[in-house]
Amino acid sequence: MQLLFYFFVYSFGGWLLENTYNFSKTRIFLKDNFLKLPLKPMYGLTPVLLIILTKLCSHWIYVTILCFLIPTIVEHLTGILLEKYTGHKWWNYEELSLIIKVSFASDFLSIGDYCV
Repeated sequence: MQLLFYFFVYSFGGWLLENTYNFSKTRIFLKDNFLKLPLKPMYGLTPVLLIILTKLCSHWIYVTILCFLIPTIVEHLTGILLEKYTGHKWWNYEELSLIIKVSFASDFLSIGDYCV
């Protein structure tokens, strides 16, 4: 029950954060959402997974690695699934430099070189 609470709190917080940022850039608070609710499930799923996985081991190196990997994997898989099922690309980082390119090839996560 506690994990469900965290899921909804972080999902709402992510929605609020994204729309506040959108408002600061465009002066329009609401931007298109996959859901018609004030929730961003990707922001809720990530901390729930981190809570579950850090119960297995709480060593700082393990937790640090999870904090980099889990959000990356969740965002990448979410992007793939949303594009596949809606036919719409909901976010695009191709114009940004100095990001880690992440791709799934033959069911393996491969982290590529930095873009310059």
